[in-house]
Amino acid sequence: MVLIQIRARELTGIFYAAPAPESPPFVEVGKEILPGDTLCIIEAMKFMNPLVWGAELHGIADVVRAKGGGAFLLAASTRAVVRAIRVQDKGEVRAGMPLFDLEVEGAELSGFPAEEEPAPSVTATEEVPKAETENAEIPVTSTHVGWFYSVSSKSTKPYVQIGERVLKGQVLCSVNALGFDNEILSPAKGVVKKRCPDEGAPVEYGQVLFILESAD
Repeated sequence: MVLIQIRARELTGIFYAAPAPESPPFVEVGKEILPGDTLCIIEAMKFMNPLVWGAELHGIADVVRAKGGGAFLLAASTRAVVRAIRVQDKGEVRAGMPLFDLEVEGAELSGFPAEEEPAPSVTATEEVPKAETENAEIPVTSTHVGWFYSVSSKSTKPYVQIGERVLKGQVLCSVNALGFDNEILSPAKGVVKKRCPDEGAPVEYGQVLFILESAD
């Protein structure tokens, strides 16, 4: 069993534990939750933002291990049990605030190791095939659920264009989520080979936005 924590990201507002004043709460301590279950609603900037259990939760909240705080990836079928609700109904929510403690079955964690295994070393007598080291394609994925924009709201010029050489850490686009423009950065130096979503199209967490051609 792994204890994880749901923390508010940019959301600042009011925490609602139930859909209406006289309704039962969405979740209770000790209750098992399934993918698609609503954990709560956060009212922020006049918008009612539901936190729904599932992989898409990463787009609007941080999911971390309760011990150590390292990021935790949810599988599409991950089940959990509520162990603590950190905010009172109609309480204030601030960015980074813990909202829920959840316990996840170890059987649901296949494919999501706690630590990355070190890459195997290459001895002096071994050769790495050129096809794996030259012109490798690098997918750039979304870190949020929202809407894709290749042009900044403060400019009419695209962040990058097809064929442009980019540096590691350079802004490639933004994903607007809950009124915030979340910049997507290049994970490596390379050349922009392909842009995948249409302008303004909805994107999911982990969806491929760009394909880069390695320049290393």
